[in-house]
Amino acid sequence: LILDWDGTLTKKDTLHLIGTIGTNALRSRGIDITRFHPQQDPDEPPWNTFGRLYMSDYAALQSQYKPTPEERRSVADEAAWLAALEPVELASMRRVEESGFLKGVMAEDVRREARRAVENGEVQLRREWERVFLEADLRTSVLRKGEKGILAKAIQDCRIDANEIEGLDDPQGASGKLSKSGALGIRTSRDKLRLLRCEQGVKNNLRRETNLVVYVGDSATDLECLLAADYGICMHDEP
Repeated sequence: LILDWDGTLTKKDTLHLIGTIGTNALRSRGIDITRFHPQQDPDEPPWNTFGRLYMSDYAALQSQYKPTPEERRSVADEAAWLAALEPVELASMRRVEESGFLKGVMAEDVRREARRAVENGEVQLRREWERVFLEADLRTSVLRKGEKGILAKAIQDCRIDANEIEGLDDPQGASGKLSKSGALGIRTSRDKLRLLRCEQGVKNNLRRETNLVVYVGDSATDLECLLAADYGICMHDEP
């Protein structure tokens, strides 16, 4: 069983919490956060600026990409569009890394923000989510594009494939780099598909035909996995 994270296990996206972690960590050290803006705007939080610039790049690509959404008629067409988003993702990661916004963040900063977000209901998992992890003879993986922090330690029997803030456990804190910018980062639908293929390879090597690979996701970046799995389950809160 392979589960997407944001919008699948959780009720809504959680990526913004990375911005909160960075901002609170900097403020706790008495550092002026405006110095980390990729484009100076003292009235805009740094993480909001990163998001705005990402959406600007996304819109620019979408406006010139062919075929247009209305002209795309096949899975191959849609997969090609999703793959074309990789430069947009990489550019966004470079902005975050080069700004130094996450440099010096510690594992405890992540733990503290995770506790706060869960306690105040900012992060909510879907009702009866824990039943998924209690099923017998179930190999479970969770895929997410955001950073995994210490989530892997909380669910011992579940493998988590996710991007990470590098160096959280170093004495001096994180380097400011993101594993998402590396060759094995999870950035696009194609990256999620690569991990799904690995699970299918394990199943084939075990020669257990009764084993099934089930993928559960909610967004466009899950499309290829939903179609490639033995069973794809698409979750959506709206009709």
